[in-house]
Amino acid sequence: REDAEKQASREETREDAEKETSREEAREDAEKQAQAEKKQEKMQRSKQAVEEAERKQKKMQRNKQSREETREDAEKETRRKAEKKQEKMQRSKQAEKKQEQRRNQRRCREGNEQRRSKRR
Repeated sequence: REDAEKQASREETREDAEKETSREEAREDAEKQAQAEKKQEKMQRSKQAVEEAERKQKKMQRNKQSREETREDAEKETRRKAEKKQEKMQRSKQAEKKQEQRRNQRRCREGNEQRRSKRR
């Protein structure tokens, strides 16, 4: 009978040890799982940070490009206005020259006619 009780006690101890081992393994698995999830989350955050930085960089590049184009457009407009002004001044000078030539021609004609009429 004692042998049977000892046997049962040993059996119980063995089962308890197996249960404890099983619980430890489950705890370790849960810890590993938690660590893996943490690592995954960290990687995800890192990836998102990189993507955000790239988006900001592209936005800054677009803004810079836009400012550059705006500046270039303004410079072109300024040059165009200056050229128009220059052309207008040129036309004005030419018109003045032409007017002066006509005046001189008229004076010449009038002078010639006066001299002719004096001869008569």
